[in-house]
Amino acid sequence: MEVAVKTNPYAKQENGKLGVANVTFGECFKARSMNIYKGKDNEPFVSMPSYPTRKVDENERTVFQDYCHPITKEFREQLYGAILESFKTGQDVKFDTGTGKDTPDIAITVVPIEGDNVTKALARMTIDGGFVVNNISIKENKDGELFVSMPSVKTNLTDEHGNPEYRDVCYPTTKEFREQLNQQILDTYQQAKDIAMDGVDEKAQQTEKDTVKEPKEKTSIRGKIKEGQEKAAENAAKKPETKVKQTPER
Repeated sequence: MEVAVKTNPYAKQENGKLGVANVTFGECFKARSMNIYKGKDNEPFVSMPSYPTRKVDENERTVFQDYCHPITKEFREQLYGAILESFKTGQDVKFDTGTGKDTPDIAITVVPIEGDNVTKALARMTIDGGFVVNNISIKENKDGELFVSMPSVKTNLTDEHGNPEYRDVCYPTTKEFREQLNQQILDTYQQAKDIAMDGVDEKAQQTEKDTVKEPKEKTSIRGKIKEGQEKAAENAAKKPETKVKQTPER
């Protein structure tokens, strides 16, 4: 699969930000907003797009989560190397992952969210086993239909109603791949729901079985003594009467 990298320098390079990179996987999926910062000795480095979470670190600072990032050393070196080369030369850079395919292999994991929320689940996709995209949402519209929402960031722009506009960080670039990807995500969500429901049913059945079982009554010491006395009386009643042989009078 071919990976294409394109970078653009910022007109105003403030706060150490030098430029931004966009990456296209197999001409069908794009990840953008990868920042290029000035590092030590003025050497640039790559930072993945991220969003603030509700978590804080030991210093009470907000913890950020990457929208997307490489997950293998090999792909990270290929990707970061291509981004920095493109930024330094001003030219687009391409490299091949060696899979021999035109489109990426996609693996999906889904975590359903309980409750009456618009967001029904969060999904994670892995591209060719080397790059991951987080924070993909599965939502429900007003008609009860499910749809996939790719990770996005709020921009400074507003729509005709004055609401803030959002821009996808990662997204399919072709209709065919979008339909294929969305269907794969929704199918995986349904499978996750079925597995969760099977677990609930098994737990309910086990609870029902435990309820039906009658608890064994524990016999007290006094009760055991009473039972022994009753058994002794029963045994005595069952014994035949012993006739006494009388001696005739002389």
